[in-house]
Amino acid sequence: MDHCKKSEIKTVFGILLFFSLLTAGIFLFATVTVRAQSQTIDIDALVEGCGDALIQSGESCDGSNLNGQTCASVGFTTGTLSCSLSCTFDTSLCTLSSGGGGGGGGSSSSKKGAQIVLTGRAYPRSEVTILKDAQIVATTIADDNATFQVGVQGLSAGTYIFSVYGEDGSGVRSSLLTFPVTVTKGILAKIESIFVAPTLAGDKVEVKRGDSIQLFGQTFPHSAITLEVNSPQQFFVKAAADDDGVYLYNFDSSVLEMGEHHAKSRASTENVISSQSAAVEFLVGTKNVFSQNKNKCSPKADFNKDCKVNLVDFSIAAFWYNRTLSADFLVREKEHVNGDGKINLVDFSIMAFYWTG
Repeated sequence: MDHCKKSEIKTVFGILLFFSLLTAGIFLFATVTVRAQSQTIDIDALVEGCGDALIQSGESCDGSNLNGQTCASVGFTTGTLSCSLSCTFDTSLCTLSSGGGGGGGGSSSSKKGAQIVLTGRAYPRSEVTILKDAQIVATTIADDNATFQVGVQGLSAGTYIFSVYGEDGSGVRSSLLTFPVTVTKGILAKIESIFVAPTLAGDKVEVKRGDSIQLFGQTFPHSAITLEVNSPQQFFVKAAADDDGVYLYNFDSSVLEMGEHHAKSRASTENVISSQSAAVEFLVGTKNVFSQNKNKCSPKADFNKDCKVNLVDFSIAAFWYNRTLSADFLVREKEHVNGDGKINLVDFSIMAFYWTG
């Protein structure tokens, strides 16, 4: 057996071990390097101006200037909020009276090592979650203007896969925006222009041909929305988000053929374009069937469509790892993971995000 074949078997075995531990409730995360799939991320070496008591872009606070924030406003119950030397919140003296999560701060022990600050657009007053190598490391709440800023501290030098998703007012999650970040010991990196993908839902799982299906979701306020409905012929329509980022479009199904279809959306504002939403599937048929419990099953990573993402789906993906995909599986790869025509570590990161066990 040649060296390359042995290396591939070792890689697949390592991934299998990861998902076996995940099923058992034990989390083991590896550092991997992948290409960003959706947008350009600007990374600056240092946050300029930190230490001048003025809060500027990339800073959560500066010295004694906490920008009006307290332990309670960043997700804790009580305590004393302070500012670290890298101009991110230090929540080491904040406490929770019961279960719950803090925002994007860190403890005093996390000050060692590299740090990053992530800023971007989401939905007004929505929860934004940050993952590092498929593990949640921070959450924050977007402000009334739908912008957010969150810091992650205590990173060893190296390359990590970071992911971001938002949750709208209806509890619908956005698709996962994933990108690699390489950090150097002792620096504070700044990641800007993150644009969380819109959420998307439909009011029907089956629409009577000739009737309309409502496609709706939430994104950054006043964004221009492009909805794509896939059929043998693709249809693109425009919508606009309101003050709360909510948008809705009544799509006339008479232009669609009978059978299965899916829709996706994308937002743009100030010459910045988001990644695509998760796909919404629906059927054009002879009757109207309205959606119920829309979030029960996610099409993402559920290769065998049993409303679970577990070792069965992993085994299917592992079979195609670094192989040329068949025509049939190419369709499933596009539908269930990142649609780049191959199965690699990015797809396994997506599976970890949607893992149900």
